[in-house]
Amino acid sequence: MSILEKLTDAFAHPKAVATAAAAHPDARVHISCVVDDQPRFRMEAWNWLLSLKALRTRCRIFIHYLPGALGEKTRTQFSQLGATLIETTPFGDGAARYCNKIRQLATRELLDADFVILSDTDIVFLEDPGLLARAGRFRAKTVDGPNPPQPIWSALCERAGLSDRIDGVALEMYPKERTFRTNFNGGLYVIPGAAAEALGPLWERWARFCLEQEDLLGEYLHHSDQLGMGLALAESGLAIDPLPAGANLPIHLEKRLLARIRRQEVSGIHYHRHVERHGLPSDVGIRWIDAAIRRIRDDLVIERRKGFANDLFWDYRYAQWPGLGSGLGSRGEVLAHKQSLLRPILERIGADTLLDVGCGDLEVFAPLPVVNYTGIDVSGQALAIARVKRPDWTFQARGISDFEAASFDYTSCIDVLIHQPSEAAAQALVRDLARVARKGILFSAHTEVIDGSGISFNSGRLRQYMASLPGIREVSEIGRYRDTTLYFARKGPKEIP
Repeated sequence: MSILEKLTDAFAHPKAVATAAAAHPDARVHISCVVDDQPRFRMEAWNWLLSLKALRTRCRIFIHYLPGALGEKTRTQFSQLGATLIETTPFGDGAARYCNKIRQLATRELLDADFVILSDTDIVFLEDPGLLARAGRFRAKTVDGPNPPQPIWSALCERAGLSDRIDGVALEMYPKERTFRTNFNGGLYVIPGAAAEALGPLWERWARFCLEQEDLLGEYLHHSDQLGMGLALAESGLAIDPLPAGANLPIHLEKRLLARIRRQEVSGIHYHRHVERHGLPSDVGIRWIDAAIRRIRDDLVIERRKGFANDLFWDYRYAQWPGLGSGLGSRGEVLAHKQSLLRPILERIGADTLLDVGCGDLEVFAPLPVVNYTGIDVSGQALAIARVKRPDWTFQARGISDFEAASFDYTSCIDVLIHQPSEAAAQALVRDLARVARKGILFSAHTEVIDGSGISFNSGRLRQYMASLPGIREVSEIGRYRDTTLYFARKGPKEIP
């Protein structure tokens, strides 16, 4: 049976009646994204997954990832959040690397559903995407802009031999422009499961056809997966029910363009690189859109607090915002004051060994008088920056729990405890700091018990906890900056009153 015959048969199936009716509440819906090997995409996948968990989605969640894209710790975190993880191979190099999403339709387990939803990682959901499914209908949103312009897509369809199957439609944000009816934004596809298996090879064939049209497509060649899907849909004749803009709202576009979208309910936000420093979608300056953005930001902050992924977050921060580093506490006047507090202590330490836990980009310690320094961090991006600043020092990508007891004379942990997502996690780190140090511990914690938010969490009781540990003689305050206090914990038997 040919691909087209399979598609025709799929939509003739009794369970896929060609009406625009909503899918049955008991329909099985699978949703998937693909994660490439960059910190940005790991952050996006985390946001994507957390938005689905916040909604308690009806969908079964899949995450496809390229080799090396997800480390063991991140795979564990994503699995614990309910995702089924599938390693896949790249579609190709150059412009073909934008076609990796096609690989998802080769996963048999994903296809075993009444509906399959393919999503970009940089979408977050305010309503369950499973509610977008319609019986017997392929659903996606018409492209946002003329990508490619009409003369190019008309020539492409002619080369494909599909001109007689192509109708034009107007673009909401570009009212003077048109595109072909099946040219959809590739960020979100809702596909009846009965058609998904047959559509996969057809999509791949047309994507490869588009990749061969570099002379025609030029700068639009990287849209080959999107154009390939459009040609596959045109050839197949599948029934289509376009998604509204609010299901896949492109907040990265200019405000003047977004203002042309009619006000509507927002169920999905497609943010691309339009994010604030924590990797969360940023406002656009249009009230009804910003209300939706603020809502999803609040949801994501709540979900992050349930299990903050420090390694994933800091890899992203140092890769995308290197000038900001770990935040306001590691730059400017606050940094200078912090270093002035640390310098006298480190001068007294002299040639003794120091393990700096959570060294980050080394902005704090690089100019300070430390002789035998070892820095460790969960972020490979941070360690790469640190090695450039002090190539004479030792840096390792490992956790403090990997070290034997009394391995170093001193340990330090500056502005790391405040980012532990729970008191139990922070206390476990404090115990390790005390266990590994022979003589003393430098650490910082919140000055008071606070209700933290975003990436900072309550650590206001850690001074008392450190003082209670066996082997800690005393804990002294060194100084304060912002809402944080720097302490020194001396090891040895407690003095008798």
